[in-house]
Amino acid sequence: MKQPKKVIIIIVLLLSIATTLYFYIPTRITPKQKLSLDDIKIKVHLQVTTGPLYYLKYDKDKLWNAIKDSYPDANPKYIKLTGNTPNFAVNDPVSLGDFYVYGHVIGTYNDPTEGEIPLFNVKYSDARLEPIFRDDTFIGKSSTLTFLILLLPIVTLVLLILFIPILFKEYKSKKS
Repeated sequence: MKQPKKVIIIIVLLLSIATTLYFYIPTRITPKQKLSLDDIKIKVHLQVTTGPLYYLKYDKDKLWNAIKDSYPDANPKYIKLTGNTPNFAVNDPVSLGDFYVYGHVIGTYNDPTEGEIPLFNVKYSDARLEPIFRDDTFIGKSSTLTFLILLLPIVTLVLLILFIPILFKEYKSKKS
């Protein structure tokens, strides 16, 4: 009688651990694309104020070297992203934070406060987000399913707590 109970707990435990890992490990949002020689990699930082959405902290020089001949009036401090951006997966870009983008500048955008800023065509990005928090998945659309998946780590922990005494009793009975 103890053996089927143990097997059921092990199977449910393994399934709940696998499902928990799937939903809570961050994964890349946009698929990787082949890059050309003109494409550059820059890290964009989110600006949560009015004006351009992203700014550059460390890669201003890299961007300026890439655009200084084509767009000499552009302000390399700020950047506007177009193309394959990860923003489709979330309602609020704040949840993405800072991330790397790969692509090239295709023009400038006239911002009322900052003047001309580069318009960056994103081929792909390294933005990562846990599937449970994405808005484009079936989880984000069903509050009941989201609630159940949020409870999954607790269920896994309870199963582990239930499984430890069974193993301890087995070990004690084999020893005596």
